[in-house]
Amino acid sequence: MTIYELTFYYWDENPENDDETFIAVYSSYELAQKGLEKFAEQPRFKGKREALFISEHELNVENSFWAEGFFIDDVSNYYIDLGDGFTLEKFEDHVIKIILNDKTGNQQELFTGTIHFYQLMEQCILLKNKITGWMYCINKEHKRVEQKTKSIGHQSKGLKIIQEALK
Repeated sequence: MTIYELTFYYWDENPENDDETFIAVYSSYELAQKGLEKFAEQPRFKGKREALFISEHELNVENSFWAEGFFIDDVSNYYIDLGDGFTLEKFEDHVIKIILNDKTGNQQELFTGTIHFYQLMEQCILLKNKITGWMYCINKEHKRVEQKTKSIGHQSKGLKIIQEALK
């Protein structure tokens, strides 16, 4: 069974205005879309419709990035398989890297920094740098950072990928 999670992730030029919250879970995409329309009119979310997201999850199916338990930031080092050849690795100095591993064993660093948030989507990996507030969209097909911005509402090619992935 598939469930649909409605969340709100708003990032502003001023990090004090950042707002992230889990809103609801629905049994169908249609119901989630109706929920999104309803919440888009609420005072907290009004004018920030592009920051409302519907994510699809399979019920009773573990995601590979949670297989080891909950994400704990005080662990010295860890490694998370993000699928499709992508890994997230944390080192003792709190630096996190998103790495692409090809079939021949070669590695390519796509992101290095600190992460406040990341979300896996079908077409991309969305993440936000904890210190700078910059948000990145790593396009899985093109295997590169497609967009770097401080505003999720920015209508550039990379963030359009995010919007299409969530439709």
